[in-house]
Amino acid sequence: MPELTSEEKQKIYLEEKARLEAKEKLIAEKKKKNMKNMGMGCLVLIIVVVVIFVVLSRLPSEKGSNQKPQTTRTQLGFSVQHESEIQTALRGKGFPAPKSLEVNESGWLVATFVLSNPRSSAYLESFATDTLLTIRNTMYPHSVVSKYRVTLEGPSPGPNLVLLYGSARFLEDGGSVKWEPAKK
Repeated sequence: MPELTSEEKQKIYLEEKARLEAKEKLIAEKKKKNMKNMGMGCLVLIIVVVVIFVVLSRLPSEKGSNQKPQTTRTQLGFSVQHESEIQTALRGKGFPAPKSLEVNESGWLVATFVLSNPRSSAYLESFATDTLLTIRNTMYPHSVVSKYRVTLEGPSPGPNLVLLYGSARFLEDGGSVKWEPAKK
């Protein structure tokens, strides 16, 4: 094998050097591209975690929630069907729908009505008594509750304020309807 001349050696050296530089440049670009992809992957992962956190934080929690527990209704057997029966009975006697109708934690079936312009204190007492007896007579055959209350409110005088006219109560254990006007 003949020996290479210095020019040939120089040419081979420069070609190898160019080839190695091109290879290093490709490796560097590949690393840069991989780092960019890894950065995008991390960014996507962070966004997904933040979205999951936001969604979960907006879901109502069972503990510490400001919402009233819905278990009271089903624990005591008060159902949507019972509520519908009460609404129908009230409507049948010409009464408006209550603002709320629920069984509270103490086992009272509470109906809250908002009256915008009561005529007199006698009217308030009559309205509360009549609606209470309508609700009680509707629920009596179901034996779901034994304590009933109708609360009468007026239009709110301001944010987070309630104008209370009074309430009527009834207990099944031999009681009678008792009207309690709001204290002034």
